[in-house]
Amino acid sequence: MSDSTRHKVAGPEVVSDVIDGEVVIVNLETGDYYTLNPTGSLIWELVVKGYPRVTIRAQVAARYRGSAEDICEGVDLFLDRLANERLIVSDGHGSEQSLAALESATEVAPFARPVIIKYTDMEDLLTLDPVHEVDEFGWPGAKPVDP
Repeated sequence: MSDSTRHKVAGPEVVSDVIDGEVVIVNLETGDYYTLNPTGSLIWELVVKGYPRVTIRAQVAARYRGSAEDICEGVDLFLDRLANERLIVSDGHGSEQSLAALESATEVAPFARPVIIKYTDMEDLLTLDPVHEVDEFGWPGAKPVDP
């Protein structure tokens, strides 16, 4: 991927929120949900705001102490993982954007590779179709498991 490649959230089926300081991402189509470590959360925030890959790398480098190679590799692998999980898609190319709207880092921490943790334990519940899959009382129910 080019340094100027932008990514965006894959679509309306992917939603995210910050809960107790932790980013939680849900893919409503697959029923999988994800949590991110602080480095991953920063990258997700920058993707959501539409920054290109080169700007994301620069912002991570400004917030964390580490070699430029480790940071670039960590960001690239993380963006690839988000794309492989169908959470983001390429949104073309663009010029570098200003980071003025972002908070400036007051403290530089050691670089920790961004981590995404995938959970699949609520897949049946999250992919439930409450309009069509209801019991005789009108309550949604999970699909029967095929033996």
